[in-house]
Amino acid sequence: MVPDLNLRAQAARLGKGELRGEPVEVGRCRQRELADDLEDASSLLLYDGDLVVTTRPVHGVKAEGKPVRRVENGETGVVVATDPKARAVTVRLRDRDWVVDQEHLSALDLAYAQHLYRAQGRTVAEVLVCGGGWQTDRTTGYVGVTSARETSVVITDSGSLDTPEGDTQAALQVLAARWAEAHPAVAASTLLQQAELVVTALAELSPEPDAEPEPAEATP
Repeated sequence: MVPDLNLRAQAARLGKGELRGEPVEVGRCRQRELADDLEDASSLLLYDGDLVVTTRPVHGVKAEGKPVRRVENGETGVVVATDPKARAVTVRLRDRDWVVDQEHLSALDLAYAQHLYRAQGRTVAEVLVCGGGWQTDRTTGYVGVTSARETSVVITDSGSLDTPEGDTQAALQVLAARWAEAHPAVAASTLLQQAELVVTALAELSPEPDAEPEPAEATP
């Protein structure tokens, strides 16, 4: 959903003339790899004016030829220049401009829409929160609606909530119930341990294979 929303937002801005210059093609990044349509996912373009986010830390960043501190995962910025020939873009971060060369382009993705966990800690003027899916709980709801300085708008759908189409009251009740639940965080190592226990238990329950019959003695 997030990659699709990002592409739709970018297309809307292109239609309004809010993005400028020749675009630079970005290789397939982590968010693109998770998209359903990998063919479309590999053709991400960045324009002057695009809002972007880093999907991994980047070391060896330079400013005016001198190395500076690395760019952290999840930093957001705005593309302020594109260079299709060099296949590079300049991103204005909070504290500096960063020239992103071809080697590091795959660390960028569009940031018009972000998963609530990735956007945690950000504050913007307006927020559109898409809730109701299986990850909806008290934590994601709180992070979503409190990220706006001015306006928070909640968007959901009957399909995600398993409610009759058009029944607004039922949808609100289910969404409120899901936002009231707290889903404790589970470490990946714990999930692996649980999976190993299941595999071990299934192996113990499986019947032992029949022993192979001993070869018959040769008849003299």
